[in-house]
Amino acid sequence: MPPELFDEILERISQVISRQDTKYRSSLTPGLKLALTLRHLVEDKNFQVVPPLERRLQRGG
Repeated sequence: MPPELFDEILERISQVISRQDTKYRSSLTPGLKLALTLRHLVEDKNFQVVPPLERRLQRGG
C-alpha cells in the first residue's frame, strides 16, 4: 500500500479509533491500530502473527 493511501485512511478514521491512556496501560496509536488491522486482513490468520509486527513498529522498523 502506498504511504499516501495509508495516511489518507488514517486521517479519515483516526478520531474514531483513538483512545486515551489509562493509569493501567498506554493506548495504541491510531497508526499502529490501522497497520495491525490491515496486516490481519491481508494475512487472513489469527492474531498470533501480530505481536512481531507490533514490536517492529514500536522500534521504528
